[in-house]
Amino acid sequence: MLDAYSDELAELLEETIVVIREAYAAVKTVVVDKSIEDAGPDHYARLAGGKLLVQLFTAGRALPKAAETKEFKGATYQEIEAALVAQQAAGL
Repeated sequence: MLDAYSDELAELLEETIVVIREAYAAVKTVVVDKSIEDAGPDHYARLAGGKLLVQLFTAGRALPKAAETKEFKGATYQEIEAALVAQQAAGL
């Protein structure tokens, strides 16, 4: 179905990779007294490029299942005493 568009898709992928590469080198600029000044790395653009890269690598993958968590229901005084006695008996 997409075979007819394979050349265009390859070109789009290449352009996407170029955009990501350029995002990692992005520099923020500001205007000060009518002159353009370098304000250092543009961290927002770099993070956006990283996010796009992760999305590109994980596209089409199934989401991992969330780990099951055990809910703590509390313990009675007798249960705590029994656990301490068991630990002492085990030599812990």
